[in-house]
Amino acid sequence: MDVSHRVEHHRYTVLLAEMMFYFAKTGHEYGVIHGITTESCWLSQILRNLPSFVSSNTVFHLGAIYVENQRQHQDRFVPEQCKFRVHTAPRRFALELPVHHGLKVYENEEFAIIDKPSGWPMHATVDNAQENLLANLTQTSLTEGFSQKYYLTHRLDVPTRGLVFFAKSPTSQKNFNKLLQTHEVSKSYLALTEKIIPVGKHTHYMKPSPKAPKELQLTPEDPTWLRCELIVEDSVAIPASDYALTRIQLITGRTHQIRAQLSFLGGAIGGDEPYGARPMRGANSIALACVAMQFPWQNEDWTFSLSPKSVLADWTQLFKTKI
Repeated sequence: MDVSHRVEHHRYTVLLAEMMFYFAKTGHEYGVIHGITTESCWLSQILRNLPSFVSSNTVFHLGAIYVENQRQHQDRFVPEQCKFRVHTAPRRFALELPVHHGLKVYENEEFAIIDKPSGWPMHATVDNAQENLLANLTQTSLTEGFSQKYYLTHRLDVPTRGLVFFAKSPTSQKNFNKLLQTHEVSKSYLALTEKIIPVGKHTHYMKPSPKAPKELQLTPEDPTWLRCELIVEDSVAIPASDYALTRIQLITGRTHQIRAQLSFLGGAIGGDEPYGARPMRGANSIALACVAMQFPWQNEDWTFSLSPKSVLADWTQLFKTKI
C-alpha cells in the first residue's frame, strides 16, 4: 500500500514519499518506509514520527535505517532533499547455540571451518547487520582479546546447518573461491525427507529469479535456466518415523538447490514449508545440514565432517520429535 503524506514535528517537516506495508510469503511482516527530507533534521526526529514496531535505538543498532542507500548505525544530522529508508519491522534472529554445539570446528592462520547453526544468517541482511554468523565471529575475536576479520567464500541458507569455510585474509578468500570455481570442493549433506528419494544422479533446471521458492523443470525453457545437479547417495526410511534419512553429494551449488530438487522429487525436507513440507516446530530451521567438506589446500587434502548422531540429536531438540 502506498501512502503520501506530511509529518509535522516542530519546525521539521518530512515528506514520506512512499510507505509500504506487506506480508512476505514466509509470514513475517515487513514495513519499509521510503522518504525525502524537506528540511534539515536529525534521523531521530524522523524515527519519532514514523510508525515502528521497534525502538529507535534498535533501528540504529541493527542498521535498519539508510540515508542515500548507506546504512546508518547512529543518529546524525541530514540535509534537506535527502533520501532515506527505514525498516520499521526488521527481522530478528535468536543467535542461541544448541546444546553441545561449538561454532569452530577448526582454525589456523589462513582459514576457519565453522559449524553454522540452523536459524543463523551467514552475513548481514538488509534490515539487520548484527544478528548473523559473520558479525558473531568478529565480535567473539574482540572479546577474546584480538581483532580478526573473516571473509565469506560461500553460503548456507538461514535455516540450514553445517560446515562453511571462512577465509582470514583476502588472499585465502581468493584461493578458496578458485577452488569453488574449478569444482575442487566436495560437500556432502544429510537431510530428513518426507519420502525415500531414488538413489543416483538427479539433474534439473532452475528458472533464473531472485524469488523463492525456486522453480524447477526437467528441461530448460531457454539457455538462461540454471543446470542443477546432485547425487543421492542413500535414502533410508527411519523406523517409527515419518521421514527418511537422505545423504546428498552436491555437484552444482545454486541457491536453494537441494531444497528445490528434493521437493521436485516428492520428498521435501523436514520443516521446509516454502517447498511443500509439513510444518515442524523448529523456528527458522529445516532438517538439512552440510556434514562433510573436502578440498585441497597448500598441497594437502583436507577433510572435515560432523557426526551424524550429533546432527540427528540437534534436529530432535529443534523439532521436538523423535528421530
